[in-house]
Amino acid sequence: MDGQEDLGKRIHKKMVSYIHLFAQVMKQGIKDGTFKPKDPMDLAHALVGIVNSFVFEWLIAPRPYPLRSKVDTVLDIF
Repeated sequence: MDGQEDLGKRIHKKMVSYIHLFAQVMKQGIKDGTFKPKDPMDLAHALVGIVNSFVFEWLIAPRPYPLRSKVDTVLDIF
């Protein structure tokens, strides 16, 4: 296995772990009524996807802006 493949597998493993952690948070949020009763893994993937999209747009934006400015939008979606 070359270094790139090994790095890719380690990144994937971390990402899966990250998603599972979020899913546990979502599961608790569903129990206490904070989140709609949806599949916790789906909610975790959706949240990570939204955040990743905003981060990507922030990185390529022609003019700098605070990434924190997107927090209210993310919270409104969830």
